[in-house]
Amino acid sequence: MNNNLQKKPKKIPADILKVFFSEETISHISEICLKNGIKDGEQIKEIAKQIGLVLLGKLSSNNLPETLQEKLRLEKNIAENIYFEANRVIFSQIKKKSEKKSASVPLKSGTIAGKSKKDAYLETIE
Repeated sequence: MNNNLQKKPKKIPADILKVFFSEETISHISEICLKNGIKDGEQIKEIAKQIGLVLLGKLSSNNLPETLQEKLRLEKNIAENIYFEANRVIFSQIKKKSEKKSASVPLKSGTIAGKSKKDAYLETIE
């Protein structure tokens, strides 16, 4: 087999894996399903699978409602409610963590967006 045709597996960031394997995530999925009237274990498993695919980057979160409608024959409003709840309580955990990482990147003193700037507060006092 030609090595150029083999795909290297994507490395999944640790924070995504933490959310993916979290008991809290499982609990959230169960709550979301029950809140939307879904009690069938097989349907809950499929919803969890699709949410997992979103977390792993295999499915766009924007496509989740349509995927749930197609795979589970859910009504549009239920599929959208599941998406909005999953976005609010599960996917947002990853967004918050990535925002914290980017916000915690220190800038050099006296620079704004990489441009040098004189600090008006460092004037000499007589």
